[in-house]
This record gives sequence, C-alpha cells and structure tokens, in this order.
Amino acid sequence: MKYRDEKDKCYGVVGMAIALNVWDADDMYSDITIDAQGFDCINFTYDYFFSGSEAISPRVTLDHALKVFKVTMGLTISNLLCRTIVGDRAQVKPDDKKQLLDIFSEQARNDFSLTDDECRTIFDKSYNYLLRLYSHGEVRRMVADFAAALQKRRRMSEHEVAEMLAILNQ
Repeated sequence: MKYRDEKDKCYGVVGMAIALNVWDADDMYSDITIDAQGFDCINFTYDYFFSGSEAISPRVTLDHALKVFKVTMGLTISNLLCRTIVGDRAQVKPDDKKQLLDIFSEQARNDFSLTDDECRTIFDKSYNYLLRLYSHGEVRRMVADFAAALQKRRRMSEHEVAEMLAILNQ
C-alpha cells in the first residue's frame, strides 16, 4: 500500500478501521495509527494472529483462519475504496480491482484450496458491500471527519474508533 501523502494514508487507515467494524472484528485490534507502515497501522491483538492449538478442533481453527482471510481481504478492499471514492472522489480503476482479486485468489488457493470462482464470490460480496457503503453521502462525511481527526491525533484506541464509527452501527 503506497500512499501519496499523509491525507491519503489517513483515508486508507480509516478504511481499514471501517472494515474491522463491518466484519465484526473489533476484538482483533487495540488501536490504529498513521505513524506506521502498511498493516502495521493497525495494532492487531493475538486474536488476529492466532493460528490454532492442539486443544482446539481443526474445524474451529479453519473457521478462524477463514475469518481472518475475509477480514484481511476487507481491510485491503476498504483501504482502496475509501482512499479512491472518498479521498479522491474518483472511481476505482478496473486494473486495481483485478490486481486485488488476483492476490487474494492465489492466497485462497494456497491456504484454503478454494477455487478462483469461490474466491471471486467472497471478493465480490465484500467489494460490492463496501462500494455501496462508501457511496452513501452520510458515510462519506463521517469518513472525512474521521480522517481529519486521525491526522490531528495520529493514534486512536479501539474505543475512540468505535465512537467515530457509531453512525455505521445505527
């Protein structure tokens, strides 16, 4: 994730925070910051990185790994859409969308033995949901306020993020 400037980065990090909220993954992070790079802008908790244990059934471990995959996909898609649709007031380039799909399809094949069609279904569902979300005027205003607050504060706790995103949960 290359950012053009700090404002662009703020929109990207806000997009990732929104994805964590949308995918009900509030327990997977403790705070966000713009003073880090890439996914390090999110301080993930142990729950995000948990890869299983002999004491836990393989099915539970697989379900958790698939949830983390979907969350990670959502983080990436939301970062792109938030920066492009809200920050730049533009449309996502088809090549950018295809590049993300290709990356996640390869990961889905390698990690979960999913077919490209199965991955595309997951990807399209996430992409289309987030596209509708960022097309909403009220959400775009909230995102702009959130990005400005993050740029000023530099770091926000999960609770501060939840306050900023309260409009999404109404």
